[in-house]
Amino acid sequence: SVRKQRWGRPEALAAARRYNALAREHGLTPTQLALAFCYTKWQVASTIIGVTSVAQLDEDLDAWGTTLSPELLAAIDAIRWELRDPAL
Repeated sequence: SVRKQRWGRPEALAAARRYNALAREHGLTPTQLALAFCYTKWQVASTIIGVTSVAQLDEDLDAWGTTLSPELLAAIDAIRWELRDPAL
C-alpha cells in the first residue's frame, strides 16, 4: 500500500524513533511533542486529532497547554534539518 511504502520506509522509521526519544527525554509523549510543536507554528491553522479512547483524548488535550523550551525546539529543528522529509 502507499501508506506502507511512504511511512514504512527506513528513513521515516528512523525519524520517528528520534522524535520519540526526544519527547521521552523531555518528559513528553510523542503525541504531546507533535501537537505542542504544531501549536507553536503560525502556519498551522488547526490540528486534527483522532482518538479511540478517553486516555488518548486526555493526552491530546493536555498537549494544548504544553510549552516547548527553546532548547527543545532547537533539537526538533536539528532533526528536521538532518532528516528533511523522510517519508518522501
